Amino acid sequence: MLIERINRQEANKSKIEIDIAYLTGAIRDKKYDVPVMERLCILAENPSGLIIDQDFIFPDDDEMEIIYSMTIDYILKIRVYWFIVEISNMP
Repeated sequence: MLIERINRQEANKSKIEIDIAYLTGAIRDKKYDVPVMERLCILAENPSGLIIDQDFIFPDDDEMEIIYSMTIDYILKIRVYWFIVEISNMP
């Protein structure tokens, strides 16, 4: 089970930040009737600013699912249990 795998990870004091940023420009895709504003979800380490993961967000994506997925992936790959996540959504 996922919770058990997370609980088995070695603890450390890493801090991560997640930000969803609107990019300049729009994407034209046959899937959507109108151009779509580009949004990018970024996972970075604090205070180094090292980008660990990033993913484009489209209108039919669930932002929270992407954030959870990135965070859980980070915990399982980097062996982090204790962390601080700062979520900010820039308009």
